[in-house]
Amino acid sequence: YPFGYGLSYTKFEYKNLKIKEDGNIIKVSFDVKNTGAMSGDEVSQVYVSLPETGNIHPLKELKGFQRNTIKKGETKHVTVEVRKDMLRYWDEQTEKFVVPSGNYKLMIGSSSADIRLMGELKTKN
Repeated sequence: YPFGYGLSYTKFEYKNLKIKEDGNIIKVSFDVKNTGAMSGDEVSQVYVSLPETGNIHPLKELKGFQRNTIKKGETKHVTVEVRKDMLRYWDEQTEKFVVPSGNYKLMIGSSSADIRLMGELKTKN
């Protein structure tokens, strides 16, 4: 099973992705609507893919999540904050942690295999 997999008795719809850089915080916000027949919990997960650096990196890494109880027909506005230092990796050549500049791909979903929204963030260091 993919990371984050879980069965639910209801269905959720994701919309209105917004990505905003606020100092050292990346605010990822979106709406989650319960479109099913009963109330339920949804764990919204934020995955990040690093820009091309010439090094080998995972295709996506979990960087944040938030669990919400959402009533039938209700929409919740969700904001997940990702600290910029969570985007760093150890560079063996420079022997220090680095946060690469470039285009980061952000993926939001209910599991690593069920991505509902995608966006990009361009950063400069």
